[in-house]
Amino acid sequence: MVKKEKMKIGFIGFGNHAAKILSLMKLSKKDRVYKYHPYKSKANTTNQLRDLFDCKVVFITSPNETHYKYINILIKNSKCYIFCEKPPVTNRIQINDLKKYSKKMKDRVYFNFNYRLSNLTNIIKNIRGNSSIGKLMIINAKLTHGLAFKSSYQKSWRGRYDLRKSVVLDTSLIHLIDIFNFSYREKNPLKLLSCISTSYFYGRDTCSFSLVEKNGLIINIFSSYAAPYQFEMSATGTNGLIEINRNGFRSYSPRNTYNKQGLYTNPPLIKKDKYNFEKDYKQSLIKSVNYFFEKVKASEKINNNY
Repeated sequence: MVKKEKMKIGFIGFGNHAAKILSLMKLSKKDRVYKYHPYKSKANTTNQLRDLFDCKVVFITSPNETHYKYINILIKNSKCYIFCEKPPVTNRIQINDLKKYSKKMKDRVYFNFNYRLSNLTNIIKNIRGNSSIGKLMIINAKLTHGLAFKSSYQKSWRGRYDLRKSVVLDTSLIHLIDIFNFSYREKNPLKLLSCISTSYFYGRDTCSFSLVEKNGLIINIFSSYAAPYQFEMSATGTNGLIEINRNGFRSYSPRNTYNKQGLYTNPPLIKKDKYNFEKDYKQSLIKSVNYFFEKVKASEKINNNY
């Protein structure tokens, strides 16, 4: 961790993810961490948000629908740097309001879509330029696990999510959507084809999302809190295939591969590499926290791409 200077650090919301972020910081004995909760009384926790106004940095890791409120209060009442977990807002009015912020305000806000600094994002960026698989045609990605079946789920903030909205879209699937939008948006803006949300156990716990580029590339993404654990991604090009799953990274080519009868058959493996989704997630979070503190330490502007 790069942070060495002594500072006052605030957290709005302190659950598992906030604890994970805190564990990545090497704090000195004089550094102080202040936690805010609107009504709970715990050790080292304040119920007064103004107690965080003089913090050097504030991490917003509270439920999704509260992010905009806290960003708005902090940006107008404090000079702190803000590290806000995704999504920054939950409706169009709020995002349009954020866009009206001055550049000086935006320069001290970081939105953590955690996979932007991951190896997975680099892989996705490089797929387009991978001549061995030809022109990219379709990408399919799946991220699932059984959180909705846990006994504690329905009492959690995710379980109490507005039933008109998709909790898995806003908390899990949004990461994958952002990876593709972040990787491809500059030259090939993505358009929404479809979004279908349903419940297989509780609270619209499953969602599929389809995007399309103007050049015809289709991206299908699926996420669920009501299925066995899996992370898989595949890409199909005109001359080859790429697969990422529990076996790591695999690339197959060329298209013109035939069996003894002269019929098309599976293209041979031409490249393989190790890849672990959980390790990549952790390393990406470390990179995000380090990047943020590098800017704080140097009193530099946050890249507006973030």
